[in-house]
Amino acid sequence: MVGSLIGIAYSNWNQSMQFGNIKVLILATYFMPIFSSVMSMLILDVRPELSFWIGTALVSVGAIVCWKSTAIS
Repeated sequence: MVGSLIGIAYSNWNQSMQFGNIKVLILATYFMPIFSSVMSMLILDVRPELSFWIGTALVSVGAIVCWKSTAIS
């Protein structure tokens, strides 16, 4: 089961890299850990602490800085 999911993810990643908008794809990869953490919190019914929100803000700012630095002026 896990092997097939990894294979599907790898195939989708390759197809996105070849035919998709790479800048949007890279920006989205920065937010996947945040998304998975939020989903885990909802499933496990736990409240995030302040350190989570600080980390989320830092990851978001870093992703935006990277995206802006690659944008065409």
